[in-house]
Amino acid sequence: MGKSECIGIVISILFPILWTIILYLLKPNLKIMNTEISESEPSIRIRVMNNSWCFEAINLNMEVCIVTKKIKKYTYHLEIDKHDFLILQKKEKRIFQSFDLAQSAKRYYNGNFGAFIEEIIKNPENIIRVRVYAANEYSGFGKAKGKEFRYNVNTKLFEIV
Repeated sequence: MGKSECIGIVISILFPILWTIILYLLKPNLKIMNTEISESEPSIRIRVMNNSWCFEAINLNMEVCIVTKKIKKYTYHLEIDKHDFLILQKKEKRIFQSFDLAQSAKRYYNGNFGAFIEEIIKNPENIIRVRVYAANEYSGFGKAKGKEFRYNVNTKLFEIV
């Protein structure tokens, strides 16, 4: 085997690896940090961070819902204080809040949001599912992240499931 053939083999191995690294860097690096219940008002707070050093995360979309684990499984979607087009700057943290149930979830629960938090969310059998999607400002490549949290009655905090 000649020198040029060895160089060709090395390049053919390294080029796909380099291309994969470049594509990985052109996706947003979102991080769902934690979830908490606000004590001052009945709301749920979710912290999200764009952990990228180079690019902004654009067109952020978010879904927050409660999934019950009883005999009948219900998914209660929550309204979020995010509307329209949202950009997260590099290394920016943002707190999103939910003050109410989505219209579709109000069919299953008729009480106010404070009672919903006490009855449904603080039930350790149920989970909060948070999903976040955003695209990279430069490439347009998108990435979705999701986490599930469960309320711990003893510590009064949410823990990652």
